[in-house]
Amino acid sequence: MMNVFQLDGSEPQLATRSRLGGRTRFYEHGPTFGEMYTEVMNKMGVKALDGLLCDFEGSRARFTSTVLQHPANRIVKAVAEPALYVVHQGTVAADGVVSIWEDAAEFQLDMDDAADPEIQAYKLEPIQAAKTVRSWVEQQAQERGFGWQGLVLKDGKGRRWRMWSDIYQTVRRFRGNESSTEERFARLRKSRSVDQYLSFFPEDRDALYELEGRLRKNTRQLLHFYGDVFRARKTAYHELPWPYKHHVSQLHNLYKDTLKAQGKKVDLEQVIRYVNGLTVEDTANMSKVHKLELRPAKKAETEAVVAGTAEESKETAQ
Repeated sequence: MMNVFQLDGSEPQLATRSRLGGRTRFYEHGPTFGEMYTEVMNKMGVKALDGLLCDFEGSRARFTSTVLQHPANRIVKAVAEPALYVVHQGTVAADGVVSIWEDAAEFQLDMDDAADPEIQAYKLEPIQAAKTVRSWVEQQAQERGFGWQGLVLKDGKGRRWRMWSDIYQTVRRFRGNESSTEERFARLRKSRSVDQYLSFFPEDRDALYELEGRLRKNTRQLLHFYGDVFRARKTAYHELPWPYKHHVSQLHNLYKDTLKAQGKKVDLEQVIRYVNGLTVEDTANMSKVHKLELRPAKKAETEAVVAGTAEESKETAQ
């Protein structure tokens, strides 16, 4: 939901739930909400924000609540074309009385005649045959697909009832609220839900498979760095790049605390098991592209986390 409001004597303002002006973005590399809103307004033929507002009619403020849909801001179902839906308009009188108009036939919109949309009725199957309203909503969801959210019912007196589709809610949980593909991949991988997710979003298959391949490649790189530090002794620990430095330390702690007593070593099997046990955040970081250049050591630099003695080097050597 995005709102446009104006106090008498001031300029109209666009607002999301957390920021005036819509200057925030959800996806890391996507447009801001304000940019998407402006694009849709231009498409509608609305030249300025006040074109979405009703007349002041002697009030001290006016407002319009809208729903924005845009291909760059997908939540569950893919959006083919940008669209803006007016939910209601209203005014605030000098004495604080709020008036709200919810009937689309009463909306006041200032747009080009050519872009003026025709109000269309939302057709629903009769409810009389259903045993309950809940079962009726679920029947609608089955017929309309997982992208159908549900219904908001209003009585015209300020009360409303929101009824979600269970199918939509399930798919939305799969989609999650991550702003990056790496974070979504890490969560799905951790919960072993990648295949189920792809059954709803097959268009993400290549991206998720690429991240899985990158994670496996970085897992082998982690083993390589561990060997360079604690076996070949050709790389100093503090020269390692992020995030490998932390994980090399953790692997060596695993060796000292557990594997050594069992007569085992840090091999690919152990590293894979370690990576599979990482948190969602660490998994997301390990699935990204990282620079592999070693950081030049400073003469006075010391590292207290991992000492790496000659005896340890001998014990861990293959």
